[in-house]
Amino acid sequence: MSLWNNDPLERLQTARMLSPSDAAEHQSALVESSPMKPWPYGMPTTINPFLVILGPSPGNSPAKGDVDFITRPPYEVPTVGYAHPKFFYPCTYWDKARELSVGLIQAYAPDLTPEDCYALSGQMNLSVGASGQASKVNIEPEYAKWVPEVIANLLRPRLVVLLGLLGLMKNNRDLQDAFASSGAMPIDWEREDRKLLFRYYTDKRFSYRIWKLSRPDGGDMTVISWPNHPSQSPMTNVAVWRASINEAVQYMTEL
Repeated sequence: MSLWNNDPLERLQTARMLSPSDAAEHQSALVESSPMKPWPYGMPTTINPFLVILGPSPGNSPAKGDVDFITRPPYEVPTVGYAHPKFFYPCTYWDKARELSVGLIQAYAPDLTPEDCYALSGQMNLSVGASGQASKVNIEPEYAKWVPEVIANLLRPRLVVLLGLLGLMKNNRDLQDAFASSGAMPIDWEREDRKLLFRYYTDKRFSYRIWKLSRPDGGDMTVISWPNHPSQSPMTNVAVWRASINEAVQYMTEL
């Protein structure tokens, strides 16, 4: 169970001590489960992320010169003990995702470096297509069913942060049914376990919504719907985005 311990440092140390054959076994299990071989486009992760960021799609704002955005080839297999190379994609979204990774994981293990935190992070999406708005994501039932399964059963994060998903899940019954079909992440989208106000931003009310789940292996998993997606107002303001991370860290003792 050390690979999926509640202590981020133990997860990281265990991954780095795996033998090549053991590491390959964990990677093979993930690849075998995946709808796209070896791993879906837009979903960089390690084999045992402490934090998984879950969004609707890989987005619609490619970096200059990114030809892969058109062809959408498969990604490299999930990494072991170090960050997935695509976690360093050069764009504003990924800058913010990396800040989120460091802020949340260091709340549990302050001595970890940013690079250590990236090695304990992953991004998953409910589709592989391009979409700049969650409301316009083309539903891909195969991914909507597989993603909660692979998160709960194989990646086993301690934290899952939802970005731009809450309204989509509430308003799209087909997507909601596909997500729920495996039973791996039973979330009542109409009733969170806790709702905590984002206090920094006062022009409009935004909140964190939180669900406490048990993974199939018996471990704890906290799902947090972020106040808003980093590409949407007011999170486009860097100060507001950073405040949202800092506030979440303050709430960690309550989660």
